[in-house]
This record gives sequence, structure tokens and C-alpha cells, in this order.
Amino acid sequence: MVKDIDFSIRNNTKDSLNVVVFQQDKEIKGMFETIFPVAWRVMSLPGNTADSKDGLCIWNFTYPALTYLGVSEIMLAMKKKRPLFKSKPGTGINLKMNMNKLELLTGENERLTLVEPKDGQTWEFSINTNDKPALTLMTETNPDAAISCTNKADKKVNISLYKDFLPLISAFDVGKNSSAEFCLTPKLWVMYSGDVEQGEKIGTFVDKSKSQEIDLKYISRVILTLNKDPSSGEITWELKTG
Repeated sequence: MVKDIDFSIRNNTKDSLNVVVFQQDKEIKGMFETIFPVAWRVMSLPGNTADSKDGLCIWNFTYPALTYLGVSEIMLAMKKKRPLFKSKPGTGINLKMNMNKLELLTGENERLTLVEPKDGQTWEFSINTNDKPALTLMTETNPDAAISCTNKADKKVNISLYKDFLPLISAFDVGKNSSAEFCLTPKLWVMYSGDVEQGEKIGTFVDKSKSQEIDLKYISRVILTLNKDPSSGEITWELKTG
């Protein structure tokens, strides 16, 4: 996938439903073993009823081509708002980013370091004596176009690939001198669920009866509609791409 893809998700049922967008391709090395999907986006869509003033409920968003490699760490004590660091590729220099983005990304005691990687690159995460984090590009490359990161800090961290500054797939509790390797594929899944929150780990494969797989190759727009059979009550997805 080399371009942004526009999504439009529509609830044509009378039920209020939570819609979850995530990536669970089993072709990704280590999926559900060392790498796990994360609920990338979650939206509650009200039902389409006769009393609905606005008609069909539609959720529009963009799945961006740009991917970040990110390392999140838990800070035991935070005396003030902490900056979000973005490493300049190849330098390890940290640049402060917009604080509004920070509040969307991190929890109460979480610090996040981001970099824009290229396929095949290897990175190291470290924290210096002044408690400044850095992602440093290494000279080694991965032959399979995977993006990898080794944790050199004296603490466990979560290493993830991010889309639109939100985690998509993650390796959790990566220890010192351990690595995480990612090779993202051009696929995405959508499901309706009432008990999944944005950023939550998805621990097992979600089967086709509950989710819709989308192949993102050669498309620029996705329209997904939730329909409910009036006789059986079964809720199904209708997929159109362009």
C-alpha cells in the first residue's frame, strides 16, 4: 500500500453497534505469538431507526500510507506533562511534537518515542543518563523488508507500528536486548463488538463470522455497510471498494 485509503462505515441496522478496525493477518511473522493486533480505531454507531433525525449513521476516516515505529514506556513518576519525542531518521535526534497529539496517544504515565522507518531498517531504542529516549538507525538491514527494533533500555517496553499516531500491531513487554520485528501486509479487518476499547490488545484470531477482511491492494476507497436480516436477525457486512 503506497497511498492513503478512505473508509466509510455505515450502520444500516436498528442496533447501536461498536465497530473495531484492526490488523490480524496471520501472514505477519509472529502474529498471536510475539506480535498482537491492537484495536486501532473504535467507533460507536447508533442504529438507523425511524426516529433517527440524521438517517443512516456513517463513520468516515482515512487509513494512512505513512507508518511509524513507536516505543512506549511506563514512567513511574511524572511531575509534569512529558513531551512526545520523534527521532529524526538516521540521527537519533529527538524533536518535540504537538502536545495535543500526545494526549491522544499516551496514558497517564506513558511516554512514546516515534520514528518514520523504511522497509528493511533496524533500529535500537535507548534512554541516556539524562532520561532522554532515542530511536537510532542501525547499519544492518533485514532481507525480508521487515522493520525491527531492539530494546537497549533497562526496562521493558512496548514496540509497535503506528498509523495516524495510534498503535496497529504491537509487541508487548519487550525486555532489554530483546527485539520486535514487523512486516506489515496490505490488509485490514473490521468487526462489530460491544466490549473492545481503542488501544486494547486482541489476543486471538477473530473469525469471518464476526469480522470482514479487506485487501487494500490497488484500491483507494472502502465502503462497508452493516445490514441485519429481518427474518434471522443475522448481522452481515456488505463490502464495496473503488
